[in-house]
Amino acid sequence: MKKTVLKIVTVCLFLVFLSAYNSNPTDNRLGCYAPNFNVENENGEMELQQKKGRYVLLSFWKSNDANSRVANMMYDRTVRNLEGIDYVAVNFDTSYGVYREIVKNDGLDSTAQFYDLGGVKSLLYSRYELARGMKSFLLDKSGKIIAENPDAKELEALIREN
Repeated sequence: MKKTVLKIVTVCLFLVFLSAYNSNPTDNRLGCYAPNFNVENENGEMELQQKKGRYVLLSFWKSNDANSRVANMMYDRTVRNLEGIDYVAVNFDTSYGVYREIVKNDGLDSTAQFYDLGGVKSLLYSRYELARGMKSFLLDKSGKIIAENPDAKELEALIREN
């Protein structure tokens, strides 16, 4: 009886450790896989994992952060001229009306703009450590972060060389 219980406990522990092992570590640092998330816009919901197989420029912005708002406009226009890359811009304003007005006034591609009304209290905001400032990440086709805050020229070069 003791041997049977010991075997069962051993198998259970093995399964727990096996399920906890992740060969693709996720983090918001270069060389790691970007943490997955769901966001939405007027076209519906989007999960980051759905973008695997394509390059993704992931950008986070807020209306009261001038640098991130300017970067969002620059990325939006740059990606329109590049092939093989998807743009995902996530806004953290707590007012949907403010978000929609900015997307319209800045002439942004609304299909690439998403929002997280949880604002700075959202899980996504903390996962990507955005309290230190808004950031942008270029993900390769497997979802690995290959650049942080690239400018337009760096972005174009990275897409062309990969």
